[in-house]
Amino acid sequence: MQISGLSGSYADSGTVARRSELLAAATGKSTEKASSLANSTEGTTDQLVAVVSQYDITDISPRDFSEMLRELRDSGAITESEYGELAQIRLDMDAEGLDSDESLNLLDFYETAVNRARQDEDSEETSVNFEAMERRLDWLQKVAILEETPDAAGINTLV
Repeated sequence: MQISGLSGSYADSGTVARRSELLAAATGKSTEKASSLANSTEGTTDQLVAVVSQYDITDISPRDFSEMLRELRDSGAITESEYGELAQIRLDMDAEGLDSDESLNLLDFYETAVNRARQDEDSEETSVNFEAMERRLDWLQKVAILEETPDAAGINTLV
């Protein structure tokens, strides 16, 4: 899963052109189409950075995580579909019996959950669930990087 808008615009036109070339190579689209795609995420990137900068997923309560997701969805930084998938993280926290207002390192919590699922990866159903958990963990890792370094919003997430 990608964080919508994480590959927002760069300040100089040379970097935008190089980024457009990378997008074209990765997506198989022409440079013109890739440039248009890259520039269309500018507002989304700003919204994403604005919301996640208010939170720290290494010290967040389940209730605050839900609020962050709601703000991301309401601002358009993530789609309704992404919101639905990421809300599963909150359900996973609830399944562990975590207090809604007790802070935790969500990145560590979810890495542990993925590792536990990896050990149980026997059936096809478990495999599908495991892949979804890995996508959610990947998203959390990207958010952690973005929280540490807001300038990382300009980095192409395909790299």
